[in-house]
Order: sequence, then structure tokens, then C-alpha cells
Amino acid sequence: MRGPREQGAFLRCPCDGMMMYIQGEIKRNLARKILSLVFLLTVGWWALTRNPLPSDESMISTFHEHRSDLEEIVRRYREFEPPANQSHTGWLQQGDTVELITRAKVYDVSYSAIGYPWYPNPYLMETGKRVEGDRGDLSRWHKYGSLSIKPEPSNRYYASTLRHGLVWKDFEFFPEVPRIENGELLGPVDSGGKYTFRHPVRASLNRFSTRWREFQCIYRRIEPQWYLRMCNGH
Repeated sequence: MRGPREQGAFLRCPCDGMMMYIQGEIKRNLARKILSLVFLLTVGWWALTRNPLPSDESMISTFHEHRSDLEEIVRRYREFEPPANQSHTGWLQQGDTVELITRAKVYDVSYSAIGYPWYPNPYLMETGKRVEGDRGDLSRWHKYGSLSIKPEPSNRYYASTLRHGLVWKDFEFFPEVPRIENGELLGPVDSGGKYTFRHPVRASLNRFSTRWREFQCIYRRIEPQWYLRMCNGH
């Protein structure tokens, strides 16, 4: 005759096995959902931070390959003085300038009017006073403004992104050596000694910064007066 315990074991409900199976399925489904969520978050983060523009390394290689031509382009742009009542676009008609730009794989050169132009000794208040006294002279930007040099092909250096809208990369030339402090490129000072702008400088532009503000440009130094620049137009 079986004892009470043996009878209890013998009479155990057959639904116990079903409950264990259901619990196992719930755990497996939960694990699959967690893995799917992690995968989606990873893909989403990659899509938000991925930079589809050319790498810094490829652009720096392009810079060194065409450096002499780029420096000549800068020289011609800055030294050109148009005849009275004519625009600065005449600099393109100088000698073989069109061929020079084509050879350097450049499709546009333009000055930046952010902050103050880069007169010699840009961090002296006396220079800031001089700049302010020359406000009516727009030609100074062609000579003393920083220059954005956009490489060919243009569609390779522009891209549309989910997070930042339109983004682009180009080369930036500064007529004077910019001051870098605490990870920022500091613009020329005004007559009161205040920096006219501050731009972030990074060790790499190969990935999008999570702190990249709208309509902001960030920089990477190539040489004292030459930088890579990456901007967003979101």
C-alpha cells in the first residue's frame, strides 16, 4: 500500500507540465522581444549618428594632393581687385583660373561674413576698432574673410540625413592663424575685446556629434590656417 506522500506524487495534476511549457514560451517570447528592441535601438542610433559624407582622411588626402593648386586659388581670389562697378566674380577670368579650379577639383569658392574679417593681428582691440571703422567697405571680405572651398563632385560632399537635414563638408582657409581654446575656434575680437564668434573644433568629423546644434559648423584642423568644416542646415 502506498503512503500519503507517494499517493500525492502519483496524483499530481497533469496540467503542471502544460503550465511549465506556457511559462517557458512566455520567457522565450519576452527574450525575443527584448532582442528585437535592442536591435531596433541599435539600428536607430546608427541611422542618427552615421555620417554619409566622405571621411576626414580621404579629404585630407585630397587636400595634400591638390595643395599647391588650392593655395594658388586662395591667392588669386584674395588679391583680385575688380574694376570700378564690377563684381568680384571677375577673378575667375584671370589667366588660367578656370583650368586651375578644374584641376584642383573645386566647384566653388566663397567668403564667410560670420563675425569680423581676419585683419592682421585679429585678437587686438585696436584691430577690432579698425574693422569697425571700415564697415562700409564690403570688398574687405574678399581679401580678409575666411574662404570656404567646396570640392567636386558636389553631390559627394552634400547629403540629406534624418536628424540634421542637409549636411555638407568642405575646406576652410583662414587669412590669419585662428586661436583655439578649450575646444573652440575663436573669431577676431571687436573693439571691446570680445570674440565675434566661437566654433567647436573636434579631433574627428567622421561621426555626428550628439551635441551638434542646428545650423552649426564644426571644424577639424589640418594645418594652422587650413581646416575641414562640416555644417548642417537643419
